[in-house]
Amino acid sequence: MANSTIPMLTQAVSLIGNEQMEAVQAGTSVRVTAQQIANLGVNTTLPTSSFVVKPAATSIVNQGATSPDPDLQVPLLNGTYIIEVGLNVSSNGGGWQGFFAFNGGTLPNAPITGIVGVNAYSSLLDFQPGNVSGGWNLTNAQFNTNGNPFMFTATFCLVVGLPGTLAYNWGQNAAAAGATTTYQGSYIRYQKIA
Repeated sequence: MANSTIPMLTQAVSLIGNEQMEAVQAGTSVRVTAQQIANLGVNTTLPTSSFVVKPAATSIVNQGATSPDPDLQVPLLNGTYIIEVGLNVSSNGGGWQGFFAFNGGTLPNAPITGIVGVNAYSSLLDFQPGNVSGGWNLTNAQFNTNGNPFMFTATFCLVVGLPGTLAYNWGQNAAAAGATTTYQGSYIRYQKIA
């Protein structure tokens, strides 16, 4: 068998781990087993994304202060995450304001940006790094959709030093009797990348 070429050898049906093969290690010929190669544990799994999706609409009236959305909160462990947000929002009065708060991590090194376009008004909104109390703020004059929703989207990177919760906080920009609503289907997608 020592003089047979590889194509002339019998095909292995299945490997059990004790099969031996030749390898070169530091310039010297050595023998290795199939199990030793398997133990190298090459990980071919790509990171997976997880979603938190709002199951039903939440409306507020006469509330100028912000509060955490009951559905759009994500617990995160240590690591680096790509966060994508899609918020389906409308206002019949009072406008809208919103921001993301996180306890336990650091904010991005660059502003979080999102694009809003409604009633021929469009704006690039930004959430400055290190400012958990900042966010997006549209007055009713800028943002009265007469109940017609618009989609706010943003993507950013978040480095988590200590486990905590990322939460979407929102409210009316000014207290008003017309409802401001965050609709079913709004979401936070998060993917751990490191």
